[in-house]
Amino acid sequence: MGVKEDWLNDFQNENTTAAYEIALRQFEDSIDNNLDEYLKELKKDKEEGRKKFWKDLKEFWKSLSDLAPKSQNNKVSAVKLFFKDHEINIPESEWSKFRRRKMRSNRPLTRDKAGTKEEWRKIINNIQRPPGKALFLALLST
Repeated sequence: MGVKEDWLNDFQNENTTAAYEIALRQFEDSIDNNLDEYLKELKKDKEEGRKKFWKDLKEFWKSLSDLAPKSQNNKVSAVKLFFKDHEINIPESEWSKFRRRKMRSNRPLTRDKAGTKEEWRKIINNIQRPPGKALFLALLST
């Protein structure tokens, strides 16, 4: 069993484990290396290893730009946690600066719109019963 599998076995919630496993697999794809070898390479020279990991984590973050902000942030945080647990730390000052300046808000993306008068008119015309029309008009007015 590899380092990744050992680490994932520490989590009891299977949803957490699955999410972390996906994030780590995507990070492996991003660096074109498996985590066991990558971790050994980083630990040879701690300071250079930390710099390399920080650079690779930023590249990984960029590669996830097509995802919703919360998904992107969760994946990056999972990878950061894995390496933190294996003694490759990013200084908190650098991490907080990155979070403030680069990472988008963790709020889910919604694409709500109010609708047009024409759309509302079509909905009202398709409602057969008067109580339904009354309910729709009441909701529309709030």
